[in-house]
Amino acid sequence: MSNDLLHIVDIDHEGRGVAKKGEKTFFIHNALIDEKVEYKILKKKKNIFFGIATHIENPSPVRADPSCPHYNVCGGCSMQHFKHSSQIEFKNNAFFKTLKHIGKVVPESQIEPIFLEFSEYRHKARLRAKYVDKKDKVLVGFNERLTHFLTDMDSCEVLPGRISSCLGEIKSLIKNLSIYNRLPQIEYASNGKRDIFIFRILDPLSNDDIKKLSEFSNARNIEIWTQSKGPETVKPLFPERDSEIISYPIAKYAHSVIGIEGSEDLVNLGQKNADLNNLNNVSFQYSNLFEVDVDFVNSLKNKNKWLLDPPRDGAMQLLELISKDTVLPETIVYVSCNPATLARDANILVNDKGYKYQSAGILNMFPHTSHIESISLFTYED
Repeated sequence: MSNDLLHIVDIDHEGRGVAKKGEKTFFIHNALIDEKVEYKILKKKKNIFFGIATHIENPSPVRADPSCPHYNVCGGCSMQHFKHSSQIEFKNNAFFKTLKHIGKVVPESQIEPIFLEFSEYRHKARLRAKYVDKKDKVLVGFNERLTHFLTDMDSCEVLPGRISSCLGEIKSLIKNLSIYNRLPQIEYASNGKRDIFIFRILDPLSNDDIKKLSEFSNARNIEIWTQSKGPETVKPLFPERDSEIISYPIAKYAHSVIGIEGSEDLVNLGQKNADLNNLNNVSFQYSNLFEVDVDFVNSLKNKNKWLLDPPRDGAMQLLELISKDTVLPETIVYVSCNPATLARDANILVNDKGYKYQSAGILNMFPHTSHIESISLFTYED
């Protein structure tokens, strides 16, 4: 730990304070612009140092007191020390700067930032579980900041209270299973009415394990599913509840809809849900966006509106193939989790393909993190 003071001159894309000292660059968690901070180095690489502020000499007016007691240890959140309004402003500015500097594009209008609550907002999360032999203890939660160690936590501010409050109980439950050291992960998912825990199991459960999981499930009203290998092995441990209707909003307003996925499992699931909802104008097909060709693009000629939600690497392969000789959909709605690849693809659409970048904005789906989701609207007029 250093008693030297660093002067924070910028914030990086992950919400860390940036400071310079000679040829050294510092990225400091829990530090804001213009603050002078004492710090502790957690990791270094040549002249680049990563650390955490341990004392703030002159707190910024946009600083907030983190609500989570694990904040400076847990790596799950990175922006709890920003006031809520400042988080939104930072992400919004970062998004549009990326579009301008990387993509050389500026939307004609900005959509007001869309955001929900800043606590208890996560309805999907992947928690690590680990038995620590030296402590004879099971830990459940997120990695510590900049390490592979697991945070010792009994609550989480961003999980719904009913889930956060049972973390301690989950740790005790796992500790009492026969496979306590062969259960590395718990995935949580909810639609607000049904809570599901998917336990990743590396060995089969014993009958006693199943009994204990059943008791926990009934007491907490949480469905228990298991995953023994790949995604195709995910299944309910106990009889599945009646399936709830899953609506397909686009199909209600379109003549026909085709869903294209890079996972055959998701294609099968999509078709199953469409059948359950008696949606006859929806079909699904498997295709890898990174391996599409002209024939694939030509097959979409009668689809004049596209909704793209590509992986973080974006949709460049697909967008480079569209033209007057193949297809130019009149409307493209592009949902992105990576501003840099969106900017690159927006450059292709606007500067190469002649689309109008009509509007764009951020969706703050993951408060207290640096993650930026966004939505963009592109239109084409021949």
